[in-house]
Order: sequence, then structure tokens, then C-alpha cells
Amino acid sequence: MTRGHRGSLLLRCRTFSCPFSRPVYPGAPQITRYLDQALAAGKLGHDRGEDPALPVEGAVIFLDDARRSAAALAGDLDAAWQQLALVNGHPAPQPKDQP
Repeated sequence: MTRGHRGSLLLRCRTFSCPFSRPVYPGAPQITRYLDQALAAGKLGHDRGEDPALPVEGAVIFLDDARRSAAALAGDLDAAWQQLALVNGHPAPQPKDQP
């Protein structure tokens, strides 16, 4: 692996972690706020005529779980990138056997 390939490998690893450095759902707090306000104001319905509160609460929980999962993934990808930061395409010379 040449030095150029090393940079390419690190770039690919960094690219995987970059999207997760920002919130996976940048609008999640706004969505949650809207759902809470609309639910409280009685502006939400349900296709089956049921109370929409339970599905809204479930969606909020899943959005929060997704945020936490994305943060954990970002941390793991960053740790992997840091581990590879010193790896290059120049293997250390192997000691020659002494006769």
C-alpha cells in the first residue's frame, strides 16, 4: 500500500464518520416539539380513529434512540479512525536471520 493509498483509506474512514458528527435527525427536536404541541391542541388524528398519543410517544422514543445510536456509532467510527491514523503502506523491515 503506498502513501497515497493510506490517505485514501483514512479519507474513506473519515468520510464514514463525518455524517455522524452532526445530528442524524437535525430536525428531531422540532419534530418532537411540533408533535407535542399539535397533540396538546387536538390537531392530530389517527387513521383508525384511535388516540394518536401512543404512536406519537412511540415516535419520540424511537427518534431519541436513533439519536443516541448515531452518537455511539460516531464515537466508534472516530475511535477506528484514530486507530488507523498511524497505519501506512510501508511495512517495517523484517530482521534477517543471522547464520
